[in-house]
Amino acid sequence: MTSKDRQLDTPQSDQWDVCPSGVLTQMVSRLDATQRSASRKQVFRTALLSTAVFTCVVLSIGSIFGSRGAQFGGINCAFCQGHLAEYYPHAVGEVVLQDAAFVKSMETHLEECSFCHKKFIQMYPDLPENSTAAAMATNGIVFGVAMRPIFAMGQQSLLY
Repeated sequence: MTSKDRQLDTPQSDQWDVCPSGVLTQMVSRLDATQRSASRKQVFRTALLSTAVFTCVVLSIGSIFGSRGAQFGGINCAFCQGHLAEYYPHAVGEVVLQDAAFVKSMETHLEECSFCHKKFIQMYPDLPENSTAAAMATNGIVFGVAMRPIFAMGQQSLLY
């Protein structure tokens, strides 16, 4: 090693300058404050992310299972599914039910509730083509023409 290398390796002075009173305490306080701030930001981000994920999960579960208790035609899904066997003979034209309110409620519910509609089709896959239920199964397509509401007022809608 040359003398020049030895000079670079050895410090010029082994003495420390004395800090004024309170400087080290201020430095430690600033460091602590910076660390606390970073920690708070991390906790806030974690809480925000957890809340967002929880909200998405709850909304997803609600959208999947919430429609089963929906009220279409004045009846809920449990009532509709419980009376599918009673409604089927009317839907295929074997029997004419005298309870017009029941028939209208079932028809409306099966038209508007995709869950109960699918259940009805699964239970009775052999529906005749000329039945009310078969017309519902075609999603409103009758004689090759799509029947869609163009506007609705109250309970009635105009079809084209």
